[in-house]
Amino acid sequence: LLSFVFYKYLSDTFLVKAYDLIEDCEPESIEEAQRAYEEAYAGEDAADLLNDLRDSCRYVIEPHLTFHALAKQAANNEFKREDLKKAFNDIETSDPIFNGLFADVDLYASRLGVGDTKQSATVAELMKVINQADVLHAEGDVLGNAYEYLIGQFASETGKKAGEFYTPAGPAEILTRIAISGQEEKKGLLVYDPCMGSASLLLDARKFSKKPEYVKYFGQELMTSTYNLARMNMFLHGIAPENQVLRNGDTLDADWPTTEETEFDMTVMNPPYSANWSAKQGFLSDARFTDYGVLAPKSKADYAFLLHGFYHLKPTGTMGIVLPHGVLFRGGTEGTIRQKLLENGSIYAVIGLPANMFYNTGIPTCIIVLKKQRPGRDVLFIDASRLFEKKKTQNVMNAEHIARVLELLLEGRAPLLFHCNSGRDRSGVCAMVVLMALGCSDDVLLIDYLLTNSYRAEALQAVHAAYGALIEAAPEYDELLTLLSGVLPSVGQAVLAEIDARYPSREAYLEAEYGLDEERLVQLRSRYVE
Repeated sequence: LLSFVFYKYLSDTFLVKAYDLIEDCEPESIEEAQRAYEEAYAGEDAADLLNDLRDSCRYVIEPHLTFHALAKQAANNEFKREDLKKAFNDIETSDPIFNGLFADVDLYASRLGVGDTKQSATVAELMKVINQADVLHAEGDVLGNAYEYLIGQFASETGKKAGEFYTPAGPAEILTRIAISGQEEKKGLLVYDPCMGSASLLLDARKFSKKPEYVKYFGQELMTSTYNLARMNMFLHGIAPENQVLRNGDTLDADWPTTEETEFDMTVMNPPYSANWSAKQGFLSDARFTDYGVLAPKSKADYAFLLHGFYHLKPTGTMGIVLPHGVLFRGGTEGTIRQKLLENGSIYAVIGLPANMFYNTGIPTCIIVLKKQRPGRDVLFIDASRLFEKKKTQNVMNAEHIARVLELLLEGRAPLLFHCNSGRDRSGVCAMVVLMALGCSDDVLLIDYLLTNSYRAEALQAVHAAYGALIEAAPEYDELLTLLSGVLPSVGQAVLAEIDARYPSREAYLEAEYGLDEERLVQLRSRYVE
């Protein structure tokens, strides 16, 4: 289906261009363009016309093989699959940018029906339905949007299989708007997704760039069929060939890109979660991983993907990646990598997403935001796990939920507690984590982060185990510390005891350590606490 939509795009675009070259104006309909092209194709100036079309479109379609002509044959019960197969082959051999584009299309597959007659009838019906789309007179990016819609519907209906190549709209918008923040006006913005799937996430950059015609897209995809989907998606959205650099390859096995552009203004990623990879010792000398001294485990490539994307980020750029929650607290080599990232101030924010958001997993996930150059080593945590509405079998983040997360992240960096409202209930908590002395139990980690869901204890235990004593500080200080003590009594009581032993009051502790005196706390309450 998706390949057929793409061929209609190529064919209709070709006919409109042909009519323009013949009549020097736009046709009233594709039928009119088809007639004019058929007449010119049979005329004495046909060779010049075809050369001009080849230069403009990079391909030529014979009159009887245009989508419009084939759909008309289907309507008259004259359609032959061999003609459509030839049309696909002609496109693929016309220019290297189309090479192998329709390789996964099987016009003779058994799923189309039993026997030649049924299979041909199925394809013919599909041609007739798709041909009803009036691309010529539609406003906006109709076929491109239709293609995206079909990909989304396919992902929704087929679950895990399609989850490999599609990022739902809510997380995709959050990722993109965070990564592009401050770079919207940049001409020639370089966008990179080394696990691009159908390229939907890559293409989101054009929605929020003020100069979308100059955005340049770099992407890599392991699965050949998905790689071809991405290529079609780029063309359907009108991305010029010179502005797209896509590759079919293994992101972790060998670094790419290594020539051309190698650093990007924004990196967006939704890699396969906890995937296997070789983790061969030779990768320790790979520039992507060498600074961390260890490798991600063979059975969990999450940090391998993260470090690859981060390596290719410009010093002034921003990266957003979706990963499972395990990356926040698993130990071993992952803990070592995480600690190095935190010590370097590379992790800017962590956004906990609702469970059951993605088609390939029901587990909770998070967006990790990274930067190479920024003041401080603080990390902003946003718990958006309850910012969703349930639709059919999936949870969905609507415009209000997305806006709330972006408001907290892009406008609310201060060490205090935020509440996200959803009716009468608190639907999320946002807070600032300040690393005072990472890994040293004699010092403290200030964490204004109170998880409101089932993984609270596990995450807090992991934080405590990794970073030493845990201290809560926020406008509702006593309330928070009491709640913390209820979750982790040994930690909470130890913290309270240490504060009470070292300071005349808890307010004195806040003022001495963080400058949060009573006047400042009143200001914060009035400004932020809802």
